[in-house]
Amino acid sequence: SVIAITIYVSKKTSGEISEFGTHRSLWRI
Repeated sequence: SVIAITIYVSKKTSGEISEFGTHRSLWRI
């Protein structure tokens, strides 16, 4: 499903940019 893909991509991306804290910024939006 699209949701599953979105979660997978978000986790993969957050793992790569977690050092910059961008993942938390996305949650604020």
